[in-house]
Amino acid sequence: MSRLALRTPQHVLAGGLAVIFLLPLVWAAFASVSPQAGTAQTSGWGLGNYETLARYQAGVGRYLLNSVAVSGMTVVFTLTVALLGGYAFAMFAFPGRNALFLLTLAILMVPYATLLIPLYVLLNDLGLQNSLVGLALVLTMFQLPFAVFMMRISFEAVPRELRESALVDGCGNFRALRHVLLPAVRPGLVTVGLFAFLAAWNDFITPLVLISDSDRFPLPLAVANMRQQVMGIVDYGATEAGVVVLALPCIVLFLVLQRHYVRGFMSGALKADPHVTLHEAVPGTLDEAAPSGDWTSRGGTPAAPGSGRLRPLGLREVTLRAGFWGRRQEINRSASLAHIEHWLEREGWLGNFDAAVAGRLPGARRGREFADTEVYKLLEAMAWEHGRTGDAGLDARFRAIVARVAAAQEPDGYLNTNFGRPGQAARYSDLEWGHELYSFGHLIQAGVARARAFGPDPLVEVAVRAADHVCEVFGPAASPLVCGHPRSEPALVELYRVTE
Repeated sequence: MSRLALRTPQHVLAGGLAVIFLLPLVWAAFASVSPQAGTAQTSGWGLGNYETLARYQAGVGRYLLNSVAVSGMTVVFTLTVALLGGYAFAMFAFPGRNALFLLTLAILMVPYATLLIPLYVLLNDLGLQNSLVGLALVLTMFQLPFAVFMMRISFEAVPRELRESALVDGCGNFRALRHVLLPAVRPGLVTVGLFAFLAAWNDFITPLVLISDSDRFPLPLAVANMRQQVMGIVDYGATEAGVVVLALPCIVLFLVLQRHYVRGFMSGALKADPHVTLHEAVPGTLDEAAPSGDWTSRGGTPAAPGSGRLRPLGLREVTLRAGFWGRRQEINRSASLAHIEHWLEREGWLGNFDAAVAGRLPGARRGREFADTEVYKLLEAMAWEHGRTGDAGLDARFRAIVARVAAAQEPDGYLNTNFGRPGQAARYSDLEWGHELYSFGHLIQAGVARARAFGPDPLVEVAVRAADHVCEVFGPAASPLVCGHPRSEPALVELYRVTE
């Protein structure tokens, strides 16, 4: 059976549902401009009913402004509380967390109409009865259980490593939320905000109970009052015009935000990222595993550990498309790498290697004791990105930096611009804070990235010489000292696996 035949019932069902949902709106729009007895539009097609709506008491503009104010405040209040509540429930462990969360959700089981009289009394005591702020606070309270639930699952769908990395880099909890996690949960925020807006915009019974001043009526309450003329005759034309005016903002807002709305509902629904594609290894490419011992052709596929059920993925076995990680990968390619290279050059951290070759150290050295590692981290990122895209310009910049780094390496493989030269501290004289082995770790890791993404290369040779030096100085029969900052150990293991 063809794919079209299989999908025909789905299309028919979707079309039928669309007609059912759209028919009342189309009918209301049609009735608002068509001639009807007992309305302002008794003959011909026109906007007479809309003129009646515009002139009703304080005017439709005033009622629209009231609705916008109430809905806007409800959205802001709901997003603020739900964002912080969802963040706390998802990211922090504290006694009674799940019990408190269930209690929050339990509010959904209470019919909100039964709460309006107690809330009316409370708002009256607070001086907020018959005010738009009080109305917005009540509507926010009704939205919070669902909103907090949505934000919790949105935060739980974000890798916890994102927040942990931000904290390691010096961010506090609020700064990590603002700068790192907030962009990742944007679809959930859109969903919560849209729900809060629609609920506040269309609510009728809450303002009916809490608002008594007709000048403060939101639009739904004003339209309901307007439909009654003398002797109980209903002005259907003006009522339909009010329905159209009420529906238009909701329709436009939903159409604009529907992509984020759907993604927000999908938050946490699937463990797999819909923006990540796994591929089979392609024969004849760098992703094809090479025979043992032939590391030069293994390329993008790392060697698997000697034991264990999991196999590392090759560089081209995963593709990040759109979505959070896809956007950041593109930002990394188009902006971040060049930005980092510019600042390393500007601050003189790249120039440290040139100064080492020219014998101008320590006087010409710039940066902290770990400045060399920032250059190696850049090389690692450039190696992976070149392996992913094959960008010739990026490869040329990469090779130019590698040449400057390689020129500063000592004949025995030692490489560090902060130790070992006249006027500098001796090699390995400050293992606790000097970052020498840590620096070697990032250098070797950059070499591993180049080996996996490209193959034999001058940077790989630099990394191998550095690893041989480390093994000679700190091997089983040598110094028993260790570095205060671990990094070299996993780098040495990965280099062994990729070159063995």
